[in-house]
Amino acid sequence: MAEVMQPLVCICIPAYNAAATIAATLDSVLRQNYPHFQVLVVDNQSTDGTADIVRQIADPRLALHLNPINIGGEGNFNRCIELAT
Repeated sequence: MAEVMQPLVCICIPAYNAAATIAATLDSVLRQNYPHFQVLVVDNQSTDGTADIVRQIADPRLALHLNPINIGGEGNFNRCIELAT
């Protein structure tokens, strides 16, 4: 019998100036036991190096999207959901 693949989960993390917490957040998420997930960080024009910290984490399950302009907190949350697969 063929193995049934569990559903893929997309963990959405909208971020703005989250340099102080993003590494710990991603470490916690990426250490989960469930294997079929991806993590999407959507950076909303941070000025504190948030995107640089995310880029330093080498994990194929992690994707970074940079908004070209700051679209506000609610807009960034909605953008994160729109990009989820």
